[in-house]
Amino acid sequence: IWSPFLCSEIPQHMMKILLMVVVLVMLSTCCTNAHKILAIQSANAHYDWSLAEAYSKGRWSIEELELEGFGETMSSQGFQAALDETESTLINALKTIEPDIILVSSKGIGVLTFLVNKRLWSGPAVLLSPIPNKCDHIHGETWESQWQSTVEVLTHHNAGPLAIGVGSSLDEQMFITEMMEGTVICGNVSLATNLFELCPLWFLYTFPGDHFWKNHLDNAKGIALLVDIVAHLGKLETSRHREQL
Repeated sequence: IWSPFLCSEIPQHMMKILLMVVVLVMLSTCCTNAHKILAIQSANAHYDWSLAEAYSKGRWSIEELELEGFGETMSSQGFQAALDETESTLINALKTIEPDIILVSSKGIGVLTFLVNKRLWSGPAVLLSPIPNKCDHIHGETWESQWQSTVEVLTHHNAGPLAIGVGSSLDEQMFITEMMEGTVICGNVSLATNLFELCPLWFLYTFPGDHFWKNHLDNAKGIALLVDIVAHLGKLETSRHREQL
């Protein structure tokens, strides 16, 4: 039986093979109950989630929550004001949809850490090109300090497992991958396993493209892969993540 807690006991050169075996097994077996993915759209460009959902083969479905006015409020009053304005919408969505996994993109990581910091969520999440933003619970004026604060919030509340997708462009690698590694909290990403050295349930995958790699049709299968891995490793024990609702 596959257990994410045995990661540290498995030789690194075997980890990627085992992960692919897990994914292949899941691709060939359709689960009885489809898992629910809540895709939170804060200030993001529209994305047709059905493109990624097509690869789920019925194992999971994506429901989008668009936080109307988030971008405008963020631009005029700041990120915290946008979070405060949409907090009730987020809480209602968690109660109504009862998602198994949360999916966020770009500045949506600030929405995720907001929920995590308020103990409204600490379960499985998929992060697509995450970009932190200063607010009440994320401190600092620089990329380095904001990433430090972001990783601290996620690790302090034991959020995860996390699957993080980034583009292969210089900007994506410099401002996401290298910044996360630079916090030292989770160590570096192993080239052999895609695992963070000190956060064994955090995965990071690089896809071809820039910050908008996720909008490319060719990468829809990659997004589905991230969801599959998080769903499997999380064992979907989401009941404990809803206790504070």
